[in-house]
Amino acid sequence: MPDRKVFKVHTDNFQRLAACILYGMYGITNDAFTYSLPRELSLINTGDIVFISERETSNNTLFGPLYVVENRRGVIARSKRGAWINIDINRSSQSELAYWVELEGRHWCLLFDKTLLDKISVVWPQNWIELNVELPSWGLIIEPNASRLIDFALNNELDSKKFLREHGIFR
Repeated sequence: MPDRKVFKVHTDNFQRLAACILYGMYGITNDAFTYSLPRELSLINTGDIVFISERETSNNTLFGPLYVVENRRGVIARSKRGAWINIDINRSSQSELAYWVELEGRHWCLLFDKTLLDKISVVWPQNWIELNVELPSWGLIIEPNASRLIDFALNNELDSKKFLREHGIFR
């Protein structure tokens, strides 16, 4: 994967994760974007890959790969920094936005390729421990960890569909 970088981001609860997957986006507040975002995450580009970990329900299980896209119909940017889009909630189609964009003020978002959302894998903590993959809490996943994670995820896509259906993310 020489051209694409692989990143790990996180969310605290399963409802937020479900919205990330259903709407193909991941968002953070302006304060998080300005003061907490690691520099490497601010440099995410179109085509890069993201895994989202969720803490509350799945104990930091990873969901991905999610492929970053530049823009999407119905989502209007107020401004951009790299692949991050500061969403204009007044001009964007509400049907294209996860609930947390407006409700929680998570206007800085990464957009994911919606055509690939049904190809998401679930990588349980025991999986990445068995793979001997070292992961940052939030940031760039370096090689060979990134390749191991992607290979595992691509080979275990079918296992995740059952989990995502059971939890009401996909029908």
